[in-house]
Amino acid sequence: MHNHYHHNFKELDTYLHDTGAVYISDLLDEMLYVLIVYASDNPHNASDPAEQFYHLRQLRNLFKELEPGS
Repeated sequence: MHNHYHHNFKELDTYLHDTGAVYISDLLDEMLYVLIVYASDNPHNASDPAEQFYHLRQLRNLFKELEPGS
């Protein structure tokens, strides 16, 4: 049986390379985009997309501040 909670770091590395993401904040930017698209396509399924967006954006800003040159 496939373990959905197992982290596949090879896939993550490939994803980072393919998207050009260098920092965690880059990944969070991608997640913000996905959340926006999902919430707009499925408004009846999203419990509170505005709150989710707010918390994800805060996390992204926190990691952005930790990047070199920030």
